[in-house]
Amino acid sequence: MIALSWLFFHAVAATCIAYLLALVTQGLGLGVAIASLILGGVVALYPARRFAPLLRLPRGPLEWVLALVIFAFCVAHFQGVLTVGPDSYGTRDVNNFGDMPLHISYIRSFVDGTRFPPPNPGFPQEPLRYPIGADYYSALWETLGLRTELHLWLTGSFATLICIGLLLRFGGWWALGGLFLNIDPMTVVRLLTDPDWSGVDFQKPTAFKNLTLALMVPQRSMLFGLPIGLILILAVEAHVSGRRSLSRTEQIALGLLWGVMPLFHLHAFVAVSLILALLALAYGGLGGVVRLVSGPMALVAYGPATLLVLHSTAWLQKASVAYLSLGWTKGDTPFALYLWNNFGPWLLVLPALAAALWFGRGRQGNAANAVLFGGMLLLFALFFTVMLAPWNWDNIKLIVWPWLLMLALADRLLQPRLATRFAGLVPYVFASVLFLPTVVLLWVSLGSGGPYGYGTIGRDEVISADAAVETLPRDAVFATARRHSHPLDWLGRLRVLGYESHLWSHGIDSAQRDKLLKRLMQGEPGWREAAIALGADYIFWSPSERAEYGDGPRPWMAELRNVSTMPDYAVYEIPKP
Repeated sequence: MIALSWLFFHAVAATCIAYLLALVTQGLGLGVAIASLILGGVVALYPARRFAPLLRLPRGPLEWVLALVIFAFCVAHFQGVLTVGPDSYGTRDVNNFGDMPLHISYIRSFVDGTRFPPPNPGFPQEPLRYPIGADYYSALWETLGLRTELHLWLTGSFATLICIGLLLRFGGWWALGGLFLNIDPMTVVRLLTDPDWSGVDFQKPTAFKNLTLALMVPQRSMLFGLPIGLILILAVEAHVSGRRSLSRTEQIALGLLWGVMPLFHLHAFVAVSLILALLALAYGGLGGVVRLVSGPMALVAYGPATLLVLHSTAWLQKASVAYLSLGWTKGDTPFALYLWNNFGPWLLVLPALAAALWFGRGRQGNAANAVLFGGMLLLFALFFTVMLAPWNWDNIKLIVWPWLLMLALADRLLQPRLATRFAGLVPYVFASVLFLPTVVLLWVSLGSGGPYGYGTIGRDEVISADAAVETLPRDAVFATARRHSHPLDWLGRLRVLGYESHLWSHGIDSAQRDKLLKRLMQGEPGWREAAIALGADYIFWSPSERAEYGDGPRPWMAELRNVSTMPDYAVYEIPKP
Protein backbone atom coordinates (compact mmCIF):
# COMPACT_ATOMS: atom_id res chain seq x y z
CA MET A 1 0.00 0.00 0.00
CA ILE A 2 2.90 2.37 0.66
CA ALA A 3 4.11 1.99 -2.94
CA LEU A 4 0.65 2.73 -4.31
CA SER A 5 0.27 5.69 -1.95
CA TRP A 6 3.69 6.96 -3.05
CA LEU A 7 2.70 6.81 -6.72
CA PHE A 8 -0.29 9.05 -6.07
CA PHE A 9 1.46 11.60 -3.85
CA HIS A 10 4.35 11.63 -6.33
CA ALA A 11 1.93 12.58 -9.12
CA VAL A 12 0.42 15.42 -7.06
CA ALA A 13 3.75 16.72 -5.80
CA ALA A 14 5.50 16.52 -9.19
CA THR A 15 2.64 18.40 -10.86
CA CYS A 16 2.68 21.21 -8.29
CA ILE A 17 6.48 21.51 -8.36
CA ALA A 18 6.46 21.60 -12.16
CA TYR A 19 3.79 24.30 -12.11
CA LEU A 20 5.90 26.49 -9.81
CA LEU A 21 9.09 25.88 -11.80
CA ALA A 22 7.31 26.69 -15.07
CA LEU A 23 6.17 30.01 -13.60
CA VAL A 24 9.83 30.85 -12.92
CA THR A 25 11.25 29.52 -16.21
CA GLN A 26 8.23 30.65 -18.26
CA GLY A 27 7.39 27.23 -19.62
CA LEU A 28 7.66 23.47 -19.29
CA GLY A 29 10.84 21.98 -20.70
CA LEU A 30 12.80 18.77 -20.34
CA GLY A 31 14.77 20.12 -17.38
CA VAL A 32 11.63 21.20 -15.53
CA ALA A 33 9.96 17.83 -16.17
CA ILE A 34 12.95 15.80 -14.93
CA ALA A 35 13.54 18.00 -11.89
CA SER A 36 9.84 17.92 -10.95
CA LEU A 37 9.53 14.15 -11.22
CA ILE A 38 12.66 13.62 -9.10
CA LEU A 39 11.76 16.21 -6.44
CA GLY A 40 8.16 15.00 -6.42
CA GLY A 41 9.38 11.51 -5.60
CA VAL A 42 11.31 12.82 -2.59
CA VAL A 43 8.47 15.04 -1.34
CA ALA A 44 5.99 12.17 -1.65
CA LEU A 45 7.89 9.91 0.75
CA TYR A 46 6.46 11.43 3.93
CA PRO A 47 2.73 11.58 3.05
CA ALA A 48 2.93 8.18 1.34
CA ARG A 49 4.15 6.57 4.52
CA ARG A 50 1.84 8.46 6.88
CA PHE A 51 -1.40 8.10 4.89
CA ALA A 52 -0.94 4.67 3.27
CA PRO A 53 -3.17 3.13 6.04
CA LEU A 54 -6.10 5.06 4.52
CA LEU A 55 -6.08 2.48 1.70
CA ARG A 56 -7.13 -1.08 2.37
CA LEU A 57 -7.33 -4.35 0.52
CA PRO A 58 -10.67 -6.05 -0.20
CA ARG A 59 -12.08 -8.30 2.50
CA GLY A 60 -14.18 -11.30 1.64
CA PRO A 61 -15.33 -12.68 -1.71
CA LEU A 62 -17.81 -9.88 -2.47
CA GLU A 63 -15.27 -7.07 -2.19
CA TRP A 64 -12.61 -9.04 -4.07
CA VAL A 65 -14.95 -9.80 -6.96
CA LEU A 66 -16.11 -6.18 -7.17
CA ALA A 67 -12.56 -4.84 -6.99
CA LEU A 68 -11.23 -7.18 -9.67
CA VAL A 69 -14.18 -6.65 -12.04
CA ILE A 70 -14.04 -2.87 -11.65
CA PHE A 71 -10.27 -2.72 -12.10
CA ALA A 72 -10.45 -4.92 -15.21
CA PHE A 73 -13.13 -2.75 -16.80
CA CYS A 74 -11.33 0.49 -15.98
CA VAL A 75 -8.01 -0.77 -17.35
CA ALA A 76 -9.78 -1.81 -20.55
CA HIS A 77 -11.59 1.51 -20.89
CA PHE A 78 -8.50 3.60 -20.13
CA GLN A 79 -6.74 1.65 -22.85
CA GLY A 80 -9.39 3.05 -25.17
CA VAL A 81 -9.29 6.65 -23.92
CA LEU A 82 -7.12 7.49 -26.91
CA THR A 83 -6.92 4.95 -29.71
CA VAL A 84 -4.50 5.14 -32.60
CA GLY A 85 -6.01 3.44 -35.63
CA PRO A 86 -4.46 2.98 -39.05
CA ASP A 87 -6.25 6.08 -40.37
CA SER A 88 -7.52 8.05 -37.39
CA TYR A 89 -7.25 8.94 -33.74
CA GLY A 90 -10.30 7.95 -31.72
CA THR A 91 -11.78 7.01 -28.37
CA ARG A 92 -13.87 4.08 -27.19
CA ASP A 93 -15.98 6.08 -24.70
CA VAL A 94 -18.60 8.13 -26.54
CA ASN A 95 -18.68 10.53 -23.56
CA ASN A 96 -15.04 11.30 -24.33
CA PHE A 97 -15.61 12.13 -27.99
CA GLY A 98 -15.91 15.89 -27.48
CA ASP A 99 -13.49 16.39 -24.58
CA MET A 100 -10.50 14.35 -25.76
CA PRO A 101 -9.31 16.91 -28.37
CA LEU A 102 -9.56 19.60 -25.69
CA HIS A 103 -7.32 17.69 -23.28
CA ILE A 104 -4.90 16.82 -26.08
CA SER A 105 -4.73 20.51 -26.95
CA TYR A 106 -3.80 21.40 -23.36
CA ILE A 107 -1.21 18.62 -23.04
CA ARG A 108 0.48 19.40 -26.34
CA SER A 109 0.61 23.13 -25.62
CA PHE A 110 2.36 22.44 -22.29
CA VAL A 111 4.81 20.03 -23.91
CA ASP A 112 5.70 22.59 -26.55
CA GLY A 113 6.70 25.10 -23.90
CA THR A 114 3.79 27.53 -23.85
CA ARG A 115 4.47 30.50 -21.60
CA PHE A 116 3.23 30.45 -18.00
CA PRO A 117 0.64 31.10 -16.77
CA PRO A 118 -0.50 29.29 -19.91
CA PRO A 119 -2.90 31.00 -22.32
CA ASN A 120 -6.11 29.22 -23.22
CA PRO A 121 -5.38 27.45 -26.56
CA GLY A 122 -8.97 28.11 -27.65
CA PHE A 123 -9.20 31.68 -26.31
CA PRO A 124 -5.60 32.92 -26.12
CA GLN A 125 -6.35 36.47 -24.97
CA GLU A 126 -7.18 34.92 -21.57
CA PRO A 127 -5.08 32.67 -19.33
CA LEU A 128 -6.19 29.06 -19.13
CA ARG A 129 -8.48 28.91 -16.10
CA TYR A 130 -9.45 25.25 -16.36
CA PRO A 131 -8.02 23.05 -13.54
CA ILE A 132 -5.02 21.76 -15.45
CA GLY A 133 -3.47 19.39 -12.89
CA ALA A 134 -4.28 16.08 -14.61
CA ASP A 135 -3.28 17.32 -18.06
CA TYR A 136 -0.14 18.97 -16.74
CA TYR A 137 0.91 15.72 -15.06
CA SER A 138 0.45 13.94 -18.40
CA ALA A 139 2.57 16.62 -20.06
CA LEU A 140 5.50 15.80 -17.75
CA TRP A 141 5.66 12.26 -19.08
CA GLU A 142 5.04 13.30 -22.67
CA THR A 143 7.94 15.75 -22.37
CA LEU A 144 10.10 12.73 -21.50
CA GLY A 145 8.94 10.99 -24.69
CA LEU A 146 6.17 8.71 -23.41
CA ARG A 147 3.42 8.19 -25.99
CA THR A 148 0.14 9.96 -25.23
CA GLU A 149 -2.03 6.85 -25.34
CA LEU A 150 0.40 5.03 -23.00
CA HIS A 151 0.65 7.62 -20.24
CA LEU A 152 -3.11 8.23 -20.33
CA TRP A 153 -3.67 4.50 -19.84
CA LEU A 154 -1.07 4.16 -17.07
CA THR A 155 -2.36 7.19 -15.17
CA GLY A 156 -5.95 5.98 -15.34
CA SER A 157 -4.99 2.47 -14.25
CA PHE A 158 -2.98 3.43 -11.16
CA ALA A 159 -5.52 6.11 -10.18
CA THR A 160 -8.22 3.42 -10.34
CA LEU A 161 -6.23 1.27 -7.92
CA ILE A 162 -5.87 4.21 -5.54
CA CYS A 163 -9.59 4.93 -5.71
CA ILE A 164 -10.48 1.27 -5.07
CA GLY A 165 -8.32 1.16 -1.96
CA LEU A 166 -9.70 4.45 -0.61
CA LEU A 167 -13.32 3.61 -1.39
CA LEU A 168 -13.03 0.28 0.44
CA ARG A 169 -11.82 2.16 3.52
CA PHE A 170 -14.44 4.84 3.05
CA GLY A 171 -17.52 2.66 2.61
CA GLY A 172 -16.71 -0.97 1.84
CA TRP A 173 -18.48 -2.67 -1.05
CA TRP A 174 -21.26 -0.09 -0.90
CA ALA A 175 -18.95 2.78 -1.83
CA LEU A 176 -16.89 0.75 -4.30
CA GLY A 177 -19.82 -0.65 -6.25
CA GLY A 178 -21.93 2.46 -5.80
CA LEU A 179 -19.34 4.65 -7.49
CA PHE A 180 -18.24 2.45 -10.39
CA LEU A 181 -21.46 0.43 -10.91
CA ASN A 182 -24.02 3.00 -9.82
CA ILE A 183 -26.45 3.26 -12.72
CA ASP A 184 -30.05 2.30 -11.92
CA PRO A 185 -30.37 -1.43 -12.81
CA MET A 186 -33.85 -0.84 -14.24
CA THR A 187 -32.39 1.70 -16.66
CA VAL A 188 -29.85 -0.89 -17.80
CA VAL A 189 -32.58 -3.45 -18.40
CA ARG A 190 -34.58 -0.92 -20.44
CA LEU A 191 -31.52 -0.15 -22.55
CA LEU A 192 -30.59 -3.75 -23.21
CA THR A 193 -34.15 -4.68 -24.18
CA ASP A 194 -34.83 -1.58 -26.32
CA PRO A 195 -35.00 -2.67 -29.99
CA ASP A 196 -34.07 0.88 -31.09
CA TRP A 197 -30.98 1.10 -28.88
CA SER A 198 -27.93 1.65 -31.09
CA GLY A 199 -25.38 0.64 -28.48
CA VAL A 200 -23.74 4.07 -28.63
CA ASP A 201 -25.20 6.04 -25.72
CA PHE A 202 -25.10 3.60 -22.84
CA GLN A 203 -26.98 5.91 -20.48
CA LYS A 204 -29.40 7.85 -22.65
CA PRO A 205 -32.49 7.70 -20.38
CA THR A 206 -30.74 9.04 -17.26
CA ALA A 207 -28.89 12.15 -16.11
CA PHE A 208 -27.17 10.40 -13.18
CA LYS A 209 -25.12 8.30 -15.55
CA ASN A 210 -22.76 5.45 -14.83
CA LEU A 211 -19.88 7.21 -13.11
CA THR A 212 -17.24 4.95 -14.67
CA LEU A 213 -18.18 5.93 -18.22
CA ALA A 214 -19.31 9.49 -17.47
CA LEU A 215 -16.76 10.70 -14.90
CA MET A 216 -13.82 8.42 -14.21
CA VAL A 217 -12.81 7.76 -17.81
CA PRO A 218 -13.57 10.98 -19.75
CA GLN A 219 -13.35 13.55 -16.91
CA ARG A 220 -9.62 13.15 -16.30
CA SER A 221 -9.58 15.61 -13.39
CA MET A 222 -11.69 13.17 -11.40
CA LEU A 223 -8.72 10.78 -11.30
CA PHE A 224 -7.05 13.26 -8.95
CA GLY A 225 -10.06 15.03 -7.40
CA LEU A 226 -11.63 11.81 -6.08
CA PRO A 227 -8.58 10.38 -4.26
CA ILE A 228 -7.54 13.78 -2.89
CA GLY A 229 -11.04 14.29 -1.52
CA LEU A 230 -11.25 10.79 -0.03
CA ILE A 231 -7.84 11.14 1.66
CA LEU A 232 -8.88 14.45 3.23
CA ILE A 233 -12.26 13.14 4.40
CA LEU A 234 -10.88 9.89 5.83
CA ALA A 235 -8.01 11.59 7.65
CA VAL A 236 -10.09 14.44 9.04
CA GLU A 237 -12.91 12.17 10.21
CA ALA A 238 -10.43 9.95 12.05
CA HIS A 239 -8.95 13.06 13.67
CA VAL A 240 -12.14 14.86 14.73
CA SER A 241 -13.77 11.62 15.93
CA GLY A 242 -10.77 10.81 18.10
CA ARG A 243 -9.90 7.53 16.39
CA ARG A 244 -6.48 8.76 15.25
CA SER A 245 -5.05 12.15 16.10
CA LEU A 246 -3.08 13.91 13.38
CA SER A 247 0.28 15.39 14.25
CA ARG A 248 1.00 18.98 13.34
CA THR A 249 3.24 17.83 10.48
CA GLU A 250 0.49 15.55 9.16
CA GLN A 251 -2.00 18.41 9.34
CA ILE A 252 0.38 20.64 7.39
CA ALA A 253 0.78 17.93 4.72
CA LEU A 254 -3.01 17.56 4.46
CA GLY A 255 -3.37 21.34 4.36
CA LEU A 256 -1.07 21.51 1.35
CA LEU A 257 -3.08 18.74 -0.31
CA TRP A 258 -6.32 20.61 0.42
CA GLY A 259 -4.81 23.88 -0.80
CA VAL A 260 -3.69 22.57 -4.19
CA MET A 261 -6.95 20.68 -4.81
CA PRO A 262 -8.39 23.47 -7.05
CA LEU A 263 -5.46 22.93 -9.44
CA PHE A 264 -6.85 19.44 -10.08
CA HIS A 265 -10.63 19.69 -9.55
CA LEU A 266 -12.47 22.86 -8.54
CA HIS A 267 -15.90 21.21 -8.11
CA ALA A 268 -14.42 18.56 -5.82
CA PHE A 269 -12.69 21.26 -3.78
CA VAL A 270 -16.02 22.98 -3.11
CA ALA A 271 -17.87 19.78 -2.18
CA VAL A 272 -15.08 18.28 -0.08
CA SER A 273 -14.57 21.53 1.84
CA LEU A 274 -18.25 21.48 2.80
CA ILE A 275 -18.01 17.82 3.86
CA LEU A 276 -14.95 18.54 6.01
CA ALA A 277 -16.93 21.26 7.79
CA LEU A 278 -19.82 18.81 8.17
CA LEU A 279 -17.51 16.24 9.78
CA ALA A 280 -16.17 18.82 12.20
CA LEU A 281 -19.75 19.79 13.09
CA ALA A 282 -20.88 16.16 13.52
CA TYR A 283 -18.12 15.23 15.95
CA GLY A 284 -17.31 18.54 17.62
CA GLY A 285 -20.26 20.87 17.19
CA LEU A 286 -19.69 24.49 16.27
CA GLY A 287 -16.49 24.43 18.28
CA GLY A 288 -15.23 21.63 16.05
CA VAL A 289 -15.86 23.76 12.97
CA VAL A 290 -13.98 26.67 14.56
CA ARG A 291 -11.05 24.38 15.39
CA LEU A 292 -10.98 23.08 11.82
CA VAL A 293 -10.99 26.47 10.11
CA SER A 294 -8.44 27.92 12.51
CA GLY A 295 -6.17 24.89 12.79
CA PRO A 296 -2.85 24.20 11.04
CA MET A 297 -4.46 22.28 8.19
CA ALA A 298 -6.77 25.12 7.16
CA LEU A 299 -4.18 27.84 7.74
CA VAL A 300 -1.79 26.11 5.35
CA ALA A 301 -4.56 25.51 2.78
CA TYR A 302 -5.87 29.09 2.67
CA GLY A 303 -2.98 30.55 0.67
CA PRO A 304 -2.73 28.20 -2.32
CA ALA A 305 -6.48 27.50 -2.38
CA THR A 306 -7.34 31.21 -2.46
CA LEU A 307 -4.88 31.97 -5.27
CA LEU A 308 -6.02 28.99 -7.36
CA VAL A 309 -9.73 29.71 -6.87
CA LEU A 310 -9.24 33.37 -7.75
CA HIS A 311 -7.30 32.40 -10.86
CA SER A 312 -9.88 29.81 -11.95
CA THR A 313 -12.77 32.24 -11.46
CA ALA A 314 -11.00 35.30 -12.94
CA TRP A 315 -11.00 36.93 -9.50
CA LEU A 316 -14.57 35.76 -8.92
CA GLN A 317 -15.86 37.32 -12.14
CA LYS A 318 -16.76 33.86 -13.46
CA ALA A 319 -18.75 33.19 -10.29
CA SER A 320 -21.58 34.78 -12.26
CA VAL A 321 -21.97 31.48 -14.16
CA ALA A 322 -23.63 30.06 -11.01
CA TYR A 323 -27.41 30.05 -11.18
CA LEU A 324 -30.48 28.35 -9.71
CA SER A 325 -32.15 25.38 -11.37
CA LEU A 326 -34.52 23.59 -9.02
CA GLY A 327 -34.27 19.85 -9.59
CA TRP A 328 -30.92 19.75 -11.44
CA THR A 329 -31.78 18.50 -14.98
CA LYS A 330 -35.38 17.45 -14.36
CA GLY A 331 -36.94 20.01 -16.71
CA ASP A 332 -40.71 19.50 -16.84
CA THR A 333 -40.59 15.96 -15.42
CA PRO A 334 -42.32 15.58 -12.04
CA PHE A 335 -39.59 15.49 -9.42
CA ALA A 336 -40.56 12.15 -7.87
CA LEU A 337 -40.64 10.48 -11.28
CA TYR A 338 -37.34 12.12 -12.21
CA LEU A 339 -35.67 10.76 -9.07
CA TRP A 340 -37.02 7.27 -9.70
CA ASN A 341 -35.91 7.32 -13.35
CA ASN A 342 -32.39 8.32 -12.30
CA PHE A 343 -31.83 6.40 -9.08
CA GLY A 344 -34.42 3.62 -9.04
CA PRO A 345 -33.94 1.17 -6.13
CA TRP A 346 -31.06 3.26 -4.77
CA LEU A 347 -33.70 5.67 -3.41
CA LEU A 348 -34.66 3.01 -0.87
CA VAL A 349 -31.31 3.51 0.85
CA LEU A 350 -32.46 6.87 2.25
CA PRO A 351 -35.49 5.61 4.24
CA ALA A 352 -33.44 2.58 5.29
CA LEU A 353 -30.79 4.91 6.72
CA ALA A 354 -33.44 6.99 8.47
CA ALA A 355 -34.91 3.83 10.03
CA ALA A 356 -31.49 2.61 11.13
CA LEU A 357 -30.82 5.94 12.82
CA TRP A 358 -34.21 5.87 14.55
CA PHE A 359 -33.85 2.35 15.91
CA GLY A 360 -30.26 2.98 16.85
CA ARG A 361 -30.91 6.19 18.80
CA GLY A 362 -29.00 6.35 22.02
CA ARG A 363 -26.12 4.25 20.72
CA GLN A 364 -22.62 5.65 20.74
CA GLY A 365 -21.84 7.59 17.58
CA ASN A 366 -25.45 7.70 16.45
CA ALA A 367 -25.73 11.46 17.02
CA ALA A 368 -22.76 12.09 14.72
CA ASN A 369 -24.24 9.78 12.09
CA ALA A 370 -27.54 11.67 12.32
CA VAL A 371 -25.74 14.96 11.67
CA LEU A 372 -23.93 13.41 8.71
CA PHE A 373 -27.23 12.06 7.36
CA GLY A 374 -28.91 15.47 7.65
CA GLY A 375 -25.91 17.20 6.11
CA MET A 376 -25.87 14.71 3.26
CA LEU A 377 -29.52 15.49 2.48
CA LEU A 378 -28.77 19.22 2.57
CA LEU A 379 -25.85 18.78 0.17
CA PHE A 380 -28.05 16.81 -2.20
CA ALA A 381 -30.62 19.63 -2.05
CA LEU A 382 -27.93 22.29 -2.54
CA PHE A 383 -26.33 20.62 -5.55
CA PHE A 384 -29.73 19.86 -7.06
CA THR A 385 -30.54 23.59 -6.89
CA VAL A 386 -27.36 25.68 -7.30
CA MET A 387 -25.57 25.06 -10.60
CA LEU A 388 -21.89 26.00 -10.67
CA ALA A 389 -21.35 25.72 -14.43
CA PRO A 390 -23.35 26.76 -17.52
CA TRP A 391 -24.26 23.15 -18.29
CA ASN A 392 -26.54 21.69 -15.60
CA TRP A 393 -25.13 18.22 -15.98
CA ASP A 394 -21.70 19.39 -14.76
CA ASN A 395 -23.18 19.43 -11.26
CA ILE A 396 -22.81 15.65 -11.23
CA LYS A 397 -19.22 16.43 -10.21
CA LEU A 398 -20.70 17.88 -7.01
CA ILE A 399 -23.58 15.43 -6.56
CA VAL A 400 -21.15 12.50 -6.52
CA TRP A 401 -19.89 13.62 -3.08
CA PRO A 402 -23.15 13.42 -1.08
CA TRP A 403 -23.80 10.23 -3.05
CA LEU A 404 -20.57 8.79 -1.67
CA LEU A 405 -21.46 10.05 1.81
CA MET A 406 -24.77 8.18 1.56
CA LEU A 407 -22.93 4.99 0.58
CA ALA A 408 -20.51 5.36 3.50
CA LEU A 409 -23.45 5.70 5.89
CA ALA A 410 -25.04 2.62 4.31
CA ASP A 411 -21.86 0.65 5.00
CA ARG A 412 -21.80 1.97 8.57
CA LEU A 413 -25.48 1.60 9.47
CA LEU A 414 -27.00 -1.00 7.14
CA GLN A 415 -24.16 -3.41 6.43
CA PRO A 416 -23.91 -4.78 10.02
CA ARG A 417 -27.62 -5.63 9.94
CA LEU A 418 -27.54 -7.17 6.45
CA ALA A 419 -24.45 -9.25 7.18
CA THR A 420 -26.27 -11.16 9.94
CA ARG A 421 -29.26 -12.18 7.80
CA PHE A 422 -29.54 -15.64 6.24
CA ALA A 423 -25.97 -16.71 6.97
CA GLY A 424 -24.60 -13.45 5.61
CA LEU A 425 -26.02 -13.95 2.12
CA VAL A 426 -28.13 -10.77 2.06
CA PRO A 427 -25.26 -8.43 1.01
CA TYR A 428 -24.54 -10.75 -1.94
CA VAL A 429 -28.19 -10.58 -2.99
CA PHE A 430 -28.28 -6.80 -2.67
CA ALA A 431 -25.01 -6.40 -4.58
CA SER A 432 -26.18 -8.73 -7.35
CA VAL A 433 -29.43 -6.80 -7.85
CA LEU A 434 -27.73 -3.39 -7.77
CA PHE A 435 -24.53 -4.12 -9.68
CA LEU A 436 -24.91 -7.10 -12.01
CA PRO A 437 -26.91 -5.22 -14.70
CA THR A 438 -24.22 -2.53 -14.80
CA VAL A 439 -21.52 -5.17 -15.20
CA VAL A 440 -23.39 -6.38 -18.28
CA LEU A 441 -23.62 -2.80 -19.55
CA LEU A 442 -19.89 -2.21 -19.08
CA TRP A 443 -19.14 -5.49 -20.83
CA VAL A 444 -21.18 -4.40 -23.84
CA SER A 445 -19.53 -0.98 -23.78
CA LEU A 446 -16.07 -2.50 -24.30
CA GLY A 447 -17.00 -3.17 -27.93
CA SER A 448 -18.22 0.35 -28.49
CA GLY A 449 -16.97 1.89 -31.74
CA GLY A 450 -15.15 -1.21 -32.93
CA PRO A 451 -11.46 -2.04 -32.38
CA TYR A 452 -10.31 1.59 -32.63
CA GLY A 453 -13.31 3.30 -31.04
CA TYR A 454 -15.01 6.36 -32.52
CA GLY A 455 -12.71 8.25 -34.85
CA THR A 456 -12.29 11.88 -33.85
CA ILE A 457 -9.86 13.03 -36.54
CA GLY A 458 -7.90 11.58 -39.46
CA ARG A 459 -4.22 11.04 -38.85
CA ASP A 460 -3.42 12.49 -42.28
CA GLU A 461 -5.11 15.76 -41.22
CA VAL A 462 -2.85 16.09 -38.20
CA ILE A 463 0.26 15.17 -40.17
CA SER A 464 -0.54 17.65 -42.97
CA ALA A 465 -1.41 20.44 -40.52
CA ASP A 466 1.82 19.82 -38.62
CA ALA A 467 3.85 20.10 -41.81
CA ALA A 468 2.03 23.34 -42.69
CA VAL A 469 2.79 25.12 -39.40
CA GLU A 470 5.93 23.40 -38.07
CA THR A 471 8.25 26.34 -38.89
CA LEU A 472 5.95 28.98 -37.39
CA PRO A 473 6.37 30.41 -33.86
CA ARG A 474 4.86 28.35 -31.05
CA ASP A 475 3.00 31.39 -29.71
CA ALA A 476 1.42 32.22 -33.10
CA VAL A 477 -2.38 32.58 -33.07
CA PHE A 478 -4.36 31.04 -35.94
CA ALA A 479 -7.80 31.95 -37.27
CA THR A 480 -9.47 28.61 -37.98
CA ALA A 481 -12.83 26.88 -38.15
CA ARG A 482 -14.40 26.23 -34.75
CA ARG A 483 -14.54 22.48 -35.23
CA HIS A 484 -14.47 20.50 -31.97
CA SER A 485 -11.57 18.31 -33.14
CA HIS A 486 -9.43 20.60 -35.25
CA PRO A 487 -5.97 19.38 -36.36
CA LEU A 488 -4.35 22.37 -34.63
CA ASP A 489 -5.89 21.15 -31.36
CA TRP A 490 -3.92 17.94 -31.74
CA LEU A 491 -0.78 20.04 -32.18
CA GLY A 492 -1.39 22.26 -29.13
CA ARG A 493 -1.50 25.39 -31.27
CA LEU A 494 -3.32 28.59 -30.27
CA ARG A 495 -6.57 29.28 -32.10
CA VAL A 496 -8.43 32.58 -32.17
CA LEU A 497 -11.56 30.70 -31.10
CA GLY A 498 -11.89 27.09 -30.11
CA TYR A 499 -14.98 24.92 -30.15
CA GLU A 500 -18.02 26.93 -29.07
CA SER A 501 -19.39 24.37 -26.58
CA HIS A 502 -16.01 24.03 -24.86
CA LEU A 503 -15.75 27.79 -24.33
CA TRP A 504 -19.39 28.10 -23.26
CA SER A 505 -19.05 25.31 -20.69
CA HIS A 506 -16.05 27.15 -19.23
CA GLY A 507 -18.05 30.36 -18.86
CA ILE A 508 -16.53 32.18 -21.86
CA ASP A 509 -18.83 34.29 -24.03
CA SER A 510 -17.41 34.15 -27.56
CA ALA A 511 -20.36 35.57 -29.52
CA GLN A 512 -18.76 38.91 -30.43
CA ARG A 513 -15.45 37.38 -31.41
CA ASP A 514 -17.26 34.75 -33.45
CA LYS A 515 -18.80 37.53 -35.58
CA LEU A 516 -15.33 38.97 -36.17
CA LEU A 517 -13.98 35.54 -37.06
CA LYS A 518 -16.72 34.94 -39.62
CA ARG A 519 -16.06 38.37 -41.18
CA LEU A 520 -12.37 37.52 -41.45
CA MET A 521 -12.76 33.99 -42.78
CA GLN A 522 -15.37 34.99 -45.36
CA GLY A 523 -13.29 37.96 -46.51
CA GLU A 524 -16.04 40.50 -45.88
CA PRO A 525 -15.34 44.26 -45.80
CA GLY A 526 -13.38 45.08 -42.67
CA TRP A 527 -11.59 41.70 -42.55
CA ARG A 528 -8.25 43.37 -41.82
CA GLU A 529 -9.70 45.20 -38.82
CA ALA A 530 -11.31 41.95 -37.68
CA ALA A 531 -7.95 40.15 -37.85
CA ILE A 532 -6.32 42.87 -35.74
CA ALA A 533 -9.14 42.82 -33.18
CA LEU A 534 -8.87 39.03 -32.92
CA GLY A 535 -5.10 39.12 -32.51
CA ALA A 536 -4.67 36.63 -35.35
CA ASP A 537 -1.19 36.07 -36.76
CA TYR A 538 -2.20 33.61 -39.49
CA ILE A 539 -5.28 32.40 -41.35
CA PHE A 540 -5.33 28.61 -41.48
CA TRP A 541 -7.22 27.41 -44.56
CA SER A 542 -7.80 23.67 -44.86
CA PRO A 543 -10.68 21.31 -45.68
CA SER A 544 -12.16 22.09 -42.22
CA GLU A 545 -12.33 25.80 -42.99
CA ARG A 546 -13.77 25.28 -46.46
CA ALA A 547 -16.43 23.00 -44.99
CA GLU A 548 -17.45 25.59 -42.38
CA TYR A 549 -17.10 28.86 -44.29
CA GLY A 550 -17.51 27.77 -47.90
CA ASP A 551 -15.04 27.50 -50.76
CA GLY A 552 -14.18 30.22 -53.23
CA PRO A 553 -11.72 33.11 -53.44
CA ARG A 554 -11.22 35.59 -50.57
CA PRO A 555 -9.52 38.95 -50.93
CA TRP A 556 -6.84 37.97 -48.40
CA MET A 557 -5.85 35.01 -50.58
CA ALA A 558 -4.46 37.48 -53.11
CA GLU A 559 -3.16 40.04 -50.63
CA LEU A 560 -1.49 37.82 -47.99
CA ARG A 561 1.49 35.48 -48.35
CA ASN A 562 0.87 31.75 -48.08
CA VAL A 563 3.72 30.41 -45.93
CA SER A 564 2.68 26.75 -46.27
CA THR A 565 3.91 24.36 -48.93
CA MET A 566 1.30 21.68 -48.16
CA PRO A 567 -1.46 21.23 -50.73
CA ASP A 568 -4.95 21.90 -49.33
CA TYR A 569 -3.39 23.35 -46.13
CA ALA A 570 -2.68 27.00 -46.78
CA VAL A 571 -1.45 29.33 -44.02
CA TYR A 572 -1.75 33.05 -44.79
CA GLU A 573 0.47 35.41 -42.82
CA ILE A 574 -1.23 38.53 -41.45
CA PRO A 575 1.26 41.45 -41.32
CA LYS A 576 1.56 43.28 -38.03
CA PRO A 577 -0.03 46.76 -38.13
